Amino acid sequence: MREGEERDLYPGQTEKGNDGEATSAVLSAPAGGRSHPGITRRCRRHPPCQPLLGTRSRPSQPSRHRVGGRPVALIGSPKGRALLGALLLRPNRAVPLDTLEAVLWGESPPATASASLHNHVARLRRVLAEDGEPRLRAVPGGYLLTVGAGELDSELFTERLDRARAGRLRQDWAAVGRETVQALELWRGAPLDNLPDPALSHPEVRPQIQQLQEARLQALEWRFDAELRLGRHGGLAPEPARLAEEHPLSEVFHRQLMLVLHRTDRQAEALAVFRRLRRTLIDELGIEPGPAVQQTHQEILTARQVSLSVAPAVPHPATGPPGTATGPLLAPPAPPRTPADRAPARPSSPPTPWRRGPTGA
Repeated sequence: MREGEERDLYPGQTEKGNDGEATSAVLSAPAGGRSHPGITRRCRRHPPCQPLLGTRSRPSQPSRHRVGGRPVALIGSPKGRALLGALLLRPNRAVPLDTLEAVLWGESPPATASASLHNHVARLRRVLAEDGEPRLRAVPGGYLLTVGAGELDSELFTERLDRARAGRLRQDWAAVGRETVQALELWRGAPLDNLPDPALSHPEVRPQIQQLQEARLQALEWRFDAELRLGRHGGLAPEPARLAEEHPLSEVFHRQLMLVLHRTDRQAEALAVFRRLRRTLIDELGIEPGPAVQQTHQEILTARQVSLSVAPAVPHPATGPPGTATGPLLAPPAPPRTPADRAPARPSSPPTPWRRGPTGA
């Protein structure tokens, strides 16, 4: 901490920061104004964290929330959101001044960056203050944001994903489905998608974004696995179909889509999914699908052949000239009859004895 910087953190700032940005953090929200869906890495007790890591809000339509029981508005300044994001990515840990400046202004911060950073810190401190206890405080070499247990949705997401992983080891598919559904409910879009470009491209921010995105895909994969294991594949096709479209090289989502289609009597579509994946992998990577996809494809083919071999023949209605009898199935014509057939032999009987009568007969 450089000498004299602490003085800039307290009230008494001007309405314009040194970088020319408006300092007011409280903006009015239009009636019925809604924020754009984003992901939910936010401070639960302090919703101003939400526009940064939770939702994308338009500057003209910030949503109102509460901090410490009092209404406040979302942070509309891009620099303010970037500052909050950098602090939340390292909760309860000191963030160096040079890191914060690089997140806000990139690799070449202006000469006024230090003073402007103090202005943004002062505004954010006032917004996050609760019952006179400052959450954002200066520490040697930087700033530290205090975050309590369970206040970041990203931490809750990780905890539920860990519980889902434990359920997979126990093969408790009901628990896996429950935990992944609850974890995915915390998401509302791409993480940190409302931060300015310097913040998104910072080497400490970009890896964490990728990590969150990979964790979300893992949760989706485990959720679909649980649904399939539990036999709840009805109505499940649209989600893996969308993910297979978004990730054309993902064998996992294509295989799950094949299983869903196969188990809902859509074998032809399941085979078409395999052909499309195989063609994409060969064209893009020069490889064949992996063993799991190949095995699923073979199972679908085998089941299809079995179903065709045991299916009863479908009768076709007979047709004939007008006036002739028609029906679903006509009996074959009878073979021609022989003379013996026309005069069947009578059963043999004993000869009748002759008696001589008066006339000699």
